[in-house]
Amino acid sequence: MRTVPILLSLAFLASACGGGNTAVDIQAHEEEVVQQLTMFTDSAEFYVEYPEMVEGSETEFLVHLTGLNNYKPFERGSVRITLDFGENKSTALAEDPLRQGIWLVTLTPEYSGSCSIVFEHTGESRNEKYVFPNGYVEGLEQIPDAVDETDHAHETAPEGITFTKEQAWKSEFMVEVVKSSSFQGIIRAGGEILAMPGEKYFIHSMNTGIVNYLKKNLVAGSNVKAGENIISVEGKGLVNENITLAYEEAKTRFEQSRSEYARHMRLFRENAVSEKEFIASRSSYVTDSIRYQNLRMSYTGGGLKISSPIGGYI
Repeated sequence: MRTVPILLSLAFLASACGGGNTAVDIQAHEEEVVQQLTMFTDSAEFYVEYPEMVEGSETEFLVHLTGLNNYKPFERGSVRITLDFGENKSTALAEDPLRQGIWLVTLTPEYSGSCSIVFEHTGESRNEKYVFPNGYVEGLEQIPDAVDETDHAHETAPEGITFTKEQAWKSEFMVEVVKSSSFQGIIRAGGEILAMPGEKYFIHSMNTGIVNYLKKNLVAGSNVKAGENIISVEGKGLVNENITLAYEEAKTRFEQSRSEYARHMRLFRENAVSEKEFIASRSSYVTDSIRYQNLRMSYTGGGLKISSPIGGYI
């Protein structure tokens, strides 16, 4: 059973239920601090008002019970309230409602300290129970001395509009527990959907040239796979920074420096060339090899391939 408690504390300056002619009028003392609890079970709402509890003193609990299926008050049944201190308990029962949907339960706590407050409703066809774990009863030795009335001379009643349970029951009004769930519907709105900064990857070409699309329908929103070739950059017809020419030159220089390095290595073993010439030959070969291999990995006949490093959408 999922339940949601809401605990409020405020100055209660008027009738506990918003007035009305009844056999018993429940009035709160001026400036008396009243605890308010709103608690939900799967099918009912408990709304409870009560003053601060003191050991050995009567405490009046005003319990409002509402069915969540139609948000109307319970009509019959009894309400029991139990203060559970662990090994010790104090309990009281109201067999009949004070008026429709409202029970007055008078309970005298016999112990002090932290406790759980158990609210139980027993009816002909349904039973409801809620356990509020954060109850507290003041001990006799904890009650502060009386405060001079001048201390409250500047206090004012809380502002706002009071909407009682009786008013809610008589109107098109309903309270539900907020919960996450799926919903269906269409929200029509203009705008642009952007990816998170950490989820975007920019693809660049390291050379200039003419761009050819290798993937059909390459438009915004297209899906691409990791490693998939997207475009190629060709240098055909370009005089400067021609990628095709750069590849052919890198290949030629690599083959030439490789041959020269192999020749110098053989001659160096025979002490036919100096160590300085051998090291210079090896350095040229390594440099030309790196440049050529970098171009060869992405170059195809006629252009430089640009691929997507990740999967996603353009």
